[in-house]
Amino acid sequence: MRKKAHLIAILSLACLLSPVFANAGTWSLDPKASAISFVSVKKSDIAEAHSFDSFSGVIAESGTATVTIDTNSVKTGVEIRDERMIEFLFESVKFPNITITSDTFPLEKLEIGSTQIERIAATLSLHGIEQEIMMDVILHSVSDSKIAVSTIRPIIVKAKDFGLAEGISKLSSLVGDISIGKSVPVSFSLTFVR
Repeated sequence: MRKKAHLIAILSLACLLSPVFANAGTWSLDPKASAISFVSVKKSDIAEAHSFDSFSGVIAESGTATVTIDTNSVKTGVEIRDERMIEFLFESVKFPNITITSDTFPLEKLEIGSTQIERIAATLSLHGIEQEIMMDVILHSVSDSKIAVSTIRPIIVKAKDFGLAEGISKLSSLVGDISIGKSVPVSFSLTFVR
């Protein structure tokens, strides 16, 4: 009887310490428990926080992760500014989505209940242009059915790298030619479930 109880305890511990990916399956982003934000700077020292309201994502069994952001969902706290960003900056009619893809999402080493910091290579597709980026993130396995992924330092997106400088100039001209920063820090806190 004691041997049987000992075996059950060992098996239970093994399950708890097993990697998250031991049970195959696709992870889906939970938008209600997630956030994607960025900060713009105008007049040299006035910082304003913005966000996106609509996005989706998956982490495939292969470890490929994709997050897609609807550029029409940008929220700045000022309706006219939202409309101008959608029309002149993101040009959402032509470029409705921003996509981040990583083929090397390291979930196979993540044990249930554990946290780890990773530097992940990804491709950012924005305004019709793709660029390779590096993301410093913290991964937390909340349970065997939930993981959290958050930036530990912002991703700096430069307007010139994605053909956005002209759009920023247009936004500036619409508000009295005030200066608007052309490098933007982007952060996210994402929850995936299965």
